[in-house]
Amino acid sequence: MALDETGITHLKINKSRIKQRLKALSQFGLNQNGGIDRSFAGKADAEARKWFLSLWGGLFSQKVKIDAAANLWAGIHDEKTLKPIVLGSHHDAVANGGKYDGAVGVILATEVLQTIYDHQIPMRHPLKIVSFSAEEPNPFNVSTLGSRSVTGVIDQNDLKPIVHSETGERIVDAIKRMGGDVSKLEADRLKPDSLTVFFFLNVILSKEDIYMIPIIHWLWSRQSPAFTVIK
Repeated sequence: MALDETGITHLKINKSRIKQRLKALSQFGLNQNGGIDRSFAGKADAEARKWFLSLWGGLFSQKVKIDAAANLWAGIHDEKTLKPIVLGSHHDAVANGGKYDGAVGVILATEVLQTIYDHQIPMRHPLKIVSFSAEEPNPFNVSTLGSRSVTGVIDQNDLKPIVHSETGERIVDAIKRMGGDVSKLEADRLKPDSLTVFFFLNVILSKEDIYMIPIIHWLWSRQSPAFTVIK
């Protein structure tokens, strides 16, 4: 850790730790072709969720939360009163998908928070991680479920008719199995001015090759990211 002439702290992330965690996460849903089958509410999704809850619970002092849409949340510096900075993505995957995709966004977000937490870097804002539910197409035929739920684009009435194309399970029951509760979607909805900035990291790729660099989406933000000024 070092300070430059502006007083900004520079930290190094642990690349081997990132690789190890990506490899560990890729085991959930790994198929015989080397792809990942980890659709929402399936066995592999449930295993990945359990892994994240254990990982985050062991790293950070604050309680890990599962919201109404079964999105996973963790964080540090909740005692700060300014609006939070959120980083994240999703851990589900398309059928026979790559091991990075949204997963790398959640793992990188974990690494950022762990690095700041371990070095006891003072922050002005709370920092949060999110892994959204059902961002990818799945047998329920609904994608971007988690992000659309927290932003109020869909509500419980939209979800009630939806069933699994193979098993017939209702999606509201699947969300409940994953720890959510669609009756509380409105209460868990994010307000437009509730965050300082949200970084959504995603990589578009195959099982082997990256076709696009990670994309950062800035949502709800009207200012520069607070990471550039640490006091």
